[in-house]
Amino acid sequence: MTEPTRALTCPNCAQRFAWSPQLAGRKVKCPACQQVMRLPQQPGGAIEPIGGLLKDADKTYDLAESDSDSRSAPGKQTAAARATPSNCPNCNSKLKTGAVICVNCGYHVEKGARIDTQVGAAAAVTSSSAAEAGASALAGLGAYAATLAQQSMTTVHLEEDERRRMRLDYLIPLVLTGTALLGILFNSIALDTITQNILKDRDFKYQQRYAQAMGMPAPSPPSHSISLTRVAFMLVYASVRLIIQFPLMLLAIFLVARWFGSSFGTLGVALLKLLALALFSAMISDVFASLLVMISSGLGLGMIGLIMRLMVSAISYILLCVWLFDMETLEGFVMWLLVFPLPLAILFFLFLTVWSIFA
Repeated sequence: MTEPTRALTCPNCAQRFAWSPQLAGRKVKCPACQQVMRLPQQPGGAIEPIGGLLKDADKTYDLAESDSDSRSAPGKQTAAARATPSNCPNCNSKLKTGAVICVNCGYHVEKGARIDTQVGAAAAVTSSSAAEAGASALAGLGAYAATLAQQSMTTVHLEEDERRRMRLDYLIPLVLTGTALLGILFNSIALDTITQNILKDRDFKYQQRYAQAMGMPAPSPPSHSISLTRVAFMLVYASVRLIIQFPLMLLAIFLVARWFGSSFGTLGVALLKLLALALFSAMISDVFASLLVMISSGLGLGMIGLIMRLMVSAISYILLCVWLFDMETLEGFVMWLLVFPLPLAILFFLFLTVWSIFA
């Protein structure tokens, strides 16, 4: 059973439209003036206009014109109905809609004078008035049929939006979470083992050169087997990082919602999306770090590598925020700042403070 629709008034052009409660808290676009606004979460809430027009790539939802307004709004009446009085100014007889000549006294409304008519002329005028009335009735039926068709299309769009919302709220976060777990496991077992072997070979070459220069016995070559201890350490590190990061993400999304007036759905859906966001962004950062060590032959590129890893982390995090939570780019950037650089800066400042006190 579908939920009842509600009516809203565009804050820009004052046109009334119907909307479904399924669109509560989402961004919509007025079909009349293209004004972008955010619908209220609860009935009777205020509509929040968003300045400017959205780009074509931004996500908005269409509205249906209110059926009562399409039939009764004064701006939609015909020009003849607005210009023609209801009664004859000469004899005060009732005039038909759209008529310009009074059939009782022969008064011409547009010319403002009474004219002499013959029977044939009067019959022609009456026929013309009937034709105009019929055309007006057909136009009214056409407008009503167009309104019904638009409402039907709006219902189809709502069903499509509901299916898209289900995919975005449940299916995509679950797929991202599973992919992230497999990626973290693959990085801990395969990629990290390869990077550790590259670092061992690099250190072995340094030790070999030093032993030759000092006349010492040559060191034994390192082992390239998979270290279960190292794999366990990487998995524990990923788990501890998630435990520390998740409360920061909850605080960040709460602050973004307060500062920008955003809505992120129910608590369960928000937690599922945050879990997918934390795991997938961490997986991308770890895999990029391992590939960077492999490409640089164990050097890691030092500060340049750290900056590159930070940029990859920020870009992936912001894109995931925009995709999963329907955020603006600025909101995703603020989320990333609150979760990563700001806590690290606070910890570094506390470390320097403690070091200056006890050093």
